[in-house]
Amino acid sequence: MRIRTCLTILFLAGLGLSAELPADLYFGRVLEVPDARSVAMGGVTVVAGSPFGFLTNPALGVLGFDRLATPAVPGEKLRPAVGLAYRLGLNSEQRTRTVYDFYNNAVGELAVADNFAADALPGPLAISLPLSVVHLGVGLTPHYDYTYSFRQEFRDDFYQLVGRNDLQLSGQVMRADVSLAYDLLKAIGLGAGFAYDFGERRLLRRDTTTGDTWQTIESGTPGGVTWNAGLLVHAGRLFRVGLAFEPQTKYSDWSGALALNDPMKARLGVCYFAAGRMPTAVMGQVTYADWHGTDTTLSRVLEFRAGVEHRLLNSVSLRYGFGLLPSPKDQRVQTGLASVGLGFDTDLAHIDLGGSITRRVFGSSFLSPAAAVDTRIYETGGEIVLSITRAF
Repeated sequence: MRIRTCLTILFLAGLGLSAELPADLYFGRVLEVPDARSVAMGGVTVVAGSPFGFLTNPALGVLGFDRLATPAVPGEKLRPAVGLAYRLGLNSEQRTRTVYDFYNNAVGELAVADNFAADALPGPLAISLPLSVVHLGVGLTPHYDYTYSFRQEFRDDFYQLVGRNDLQLSGQVMRADVSLAYDLLKAIGLGAGFAYDFGERRLLRRDTTTGDTWQTIESGTPGGVTWNAGLLVHAGRLFRVGLAFEPQTKYSDWSGALALNDPMKARLGVCYFAAGRMPTAVMGQVTYADWHGTDTTLSRVLEFRAGVEHRLLNSVSLRYGFGLLPSPKDQRVQTGLASVGLGFDTDLAHIDLGGSITRRVFGSSFLSPAAAVDTRIYETGGEIVLSITRAF
């Protein structure tokens, strides 16, 4: 096996035999939804109180371990609480090319690559502690996930292997967070926090044809320091409004063709508590992310999420939600999200289970580098999250 020079690289690229990565995944998947309850409700985070809530909106510390459908109000007596979650992520990708007949009419699609990847991430771990004047939150949570796997084989007319593309993206960025929240006039929560991001990222590309191999590796340990602030307003027992802000964070020690900065984000959420025999909370959230400020090739995007929680019994909750998430690389590429989950009490702890599924379709121009051959990509993702929380 021989390692070729740049001439080999150009030759392989000209044949379209270069492993391509979906452009936005180069920067990784942002894990904005920390716990199973929020996952089940479409990813709404800034108005849903729990020991994990302060990780996205530090003002949620004033609610402690809140039962959404039967809401707590700022000023109520809170207990210390601890939460631990575990996430299983799944991703399936199929790449196809259009098949034409003798008269150049499209007659269907042919699958040229089919890949599946799974990863497990422990966390977050969160501790919510009410003090005499303020509420303290301490947590450690996954913030970026870089897991992605791709393989494509090329065979001749005799089904002999003549080439193969491999691409492996791995690593994650963790966030250590400390925040404080304060009750103002027993109706408004104010919060602020500081966070330290740290982790590793590794991208391997390997292209092989007729015994010759070209390989490149990008690796780095991105990290940085940031802060966030939040506001929570509770209008009686019917409405709750949450607002959270975090500035752009510059990551150091990033290795690759492009540098990554964590974008500025502003989140606005509203929750309505519907009266009736079955207590219900209906909520929505809009997230503005300024990716253009981190890289001029990216766009500013608005993400929309909505969720519902029903309290079926004294100790059982049913949740479901939806979301529409445009890609900062190309806003025409929209990811649809649907989610569902349950929550229930046991003698020792409260357990939440949430799952979501996502789907998007895009073309070869969305790949990085752009594919030389017209390709259509069908991507299906999902996650299952288990959260265990206990108040003392």
